[in-house]
Amino acid sequence: MEIKKPFLLWGLILATIGSILSGGCGASKPEPVTQKATPTTSPPVATSVEKKPLLADKMGEWKPDGIIADGEYSKMQSFGELEVYSRIDGNKARLALRAKTNGYVAIGF
Repeated sequence: MEIKKPFLLWGLILATIGSILSGGCGASKPEPVTQKATPTTSPPVATSVEKKPLLADKMGEWKPDGIIADGEYSKMQSFGELEVYSRIDGNKARLALRAKTNGYVAIGF
């Protein structure tokens, strides 16, 4: 019995797509947490709290400089470790992302 070429081609295409999609969905293992020994003779060090930018009712100038400044955005939403800042200027939506990560942050629409 002969397999027709279109079925073979579609099977190969679907297998390739399936392997690409399943490979991209795998979660990486979290890095193991290592605890460093602290000397008992040193006094405890106060940790600084990260300052959140102030949101504004009347927004200031928007600067595409990669820094989320006070009064630059009117709204903020938090999704776990990811913070999304936004503002609407006429027909333009301006977004900024902040997360605690060693790499880049992205959002898709």
